[in-house]
Amino acid sequence: VLNASKESKTVQVTWNGDASGVVQLAIWKRSESGWQFSVQDATQTNIKADLDNKGSRVRHVVVSSVNRYGEESGRSSVVVE
Repeated sequence: VLNASKESKTVQVTWNGDASGVVQLAIWKRSESGWQFSVQDATQTNIKADLDNKGSRVRHVVVSSVNRYGEESGRSSVVVE
């Protein structure tokens, strides 16, 4: 589940069910510059969603969880207003 915060310009990731096998988050951010991909440790559940690395405002975030075998979950998305 993804929740965007307008005030802090972050996206909070939470799970429905057991997330003990999740080790990484696969993150796609969309801005005027296009899509940018990154990964971060799953213990860090806040995703910065203000500006991309080119200074453009992030408008859309897509996230999936990745287990220790590299298997990716379904993707969740949120529009950042």
